[in-house]
Amino acid sequence: MDGYDVYRLEIAKEHNLLIDKADPALIAVTLNRIMFDKYAQLLVDKATELNTEHEKAIDASFQKTLVDLRSAYTKLVSDTGVHLNEVMRTGLIDATKDLVAKHKKDLGEAWVQIELARKTVIACAVLTVFCTIVSVGVLFKAVT
Repeated sequence: MDGYDVYRLEIAKEHNLLIDKADPALIAVTLNRIMFDKYAQLLVDKATELNTEHEKAIDASFQKTLVDLRSAYTKLVSDTGVHLNEVMRTGLIDATKDLVAKHKKDLGEAWVQIELARKTVIACAVLTVFCTIVSVGVLFKAVT
């Protein structure tokens, strides 16, 4: 029993109507599924692309911060002793706080993009359902 047999049996039970495997309604269902799958994959690809871009940006920012911290640390250690050690510790804490704040901001922006992608998927699903209803109505009208 293929996937469409389930639909055909359900229609037969609910509406006392037998439909052929080549019925236009099943063709419309297949077409809508293909369209939905295509757009869903496009959204997944876009979300993956955006996620990869954000990961690269976060990694680059982190690497730059590490370089900057190492540079600051080397300068502080070579310039002074105990007094600069305290300054360094404070600077590292502040730099860490700044880094955390920047990463939070970057993650917030990523979540905005992910939320937009989720809403787009929902809109595509609603559009697919609407197209299916319209297709079935047109096909029903053409049959009657």
